[in-house]
Amino acid sequence: MWVARRSAEAIGAEEAAARVEELSRLGGPTRLGDLGVPEHDLPELAASTATRAGNQANPHPATPAEIERLLREAW
Repeated sequence: MWVARRSAEAIGAEEAAARVEELSRLGGPTRLGDLGVPEHDLPELAASTATRAGNQANPHPATPAEIERLLREAW
């Protein structure tokens, strides 16, 4: 427990969570569908995202299927 708490403090997790809560109170769109992203575009977005340098530099790059699953959760 101590390690988790210290890790959260080190990366500012509590502050980050507070910022997310602040932003959610602003009342803007919270889902990709609300932003006009068509559901049928999600596979193409996932495939494109999987090829981006930031993903490829990750020690465990996300697969297009993993990214699509995340996008569908946010849709």
